[in-house]
Amino acid sequence: MRVRFPTLALAAALTSFGAQAAPNLVTNGDFEANGGVGQISGGVSYATGWSTSTPTDAAHPFNFILNTTADDGTSGFNGGFPSVNTPSLYTNIFVWGPDNGVNNGFTGSQNGGDFFGSDGAYATAPIFQTINGLTAGKTYTLSFEWAASQFTDRTGETTQGWNVSFGDQTFSTSAFTLGSQGFSGWMNVSTTFTASAASQTLSFMAFGTPAGLPPFSLLDGVSLTENVVVTPVPEPASVALMVCGLGALGLAKRRRQQAQATKA
Repeated sequence: MRVRFPTLALAAALTSFGAQAAPNLVTNGDFEANGGVGQISGGVSYATGWSTSTPTDAAHPFNFILNTTADDGTSGFNGGFPSVNTPSLYTNIFVWGPDNGVNNGFTGSQNGGDFFGSDGAYATAPIFQTINGLTAGKTYTLSFEWAASQFTDRTGETTQGWNVSFGDQTFSTSAFTLGSQGFSGWMNVSTTFTASAASQTLSFMAFGTPAGLPPFSLLDGVSLTENVVVTPVPEPASVALMVCGLGALGLAKRRRQQAQATKA
């Protein structure tokens, strides 16, 4: 009598994983922890965890926290971008979208809630934060979603995107060409970096052309996770099944040996 062990079940037992998702090392990567919709200005950040700097061509960077009302002329976004010293610094800037008569599909990010926006051709300044707890030599996956839009104070075609740096490594999205009064829709990006130190700076800087037009790049869902190599660990039920199967194999072997001995 020959007993056949279900080899597929054995394979499943040997290769089942007990993996857990690696934690996101970015603070406030979804831009939900803010002091409200408004401008990220100078040394003052309305987005928890993020900082910015003063641009070379203006007193304040065109870096903003916004939401789905960004195309609404009566929204808080249009009503002013607060900073400590200038609570109503900008009063007539919003993006093209359905609420101002342009049905270009403007909408919030896939991540939902608030998101970040930056002019890539005027008053440009990066947003950045220090990432701690890294291991030199290990790889990390950076993921985010972004979209191309435009302010309503100009019309015309623009190109735009994001320059990203992590320590001394850099990455750039492809430049997106956007028609006048357009909106690109949200795009998902993922790239891999290798850490060279325990702490490194993660930075996002919008780029865009032409300088006389307002290429406004949007950003949300920023995530940086360690690429963990998971060791296969059999699950308890699979272990029991594997033991039973191995026992059946041993029994079949003994019976085959006894049968051969009887014939001899």
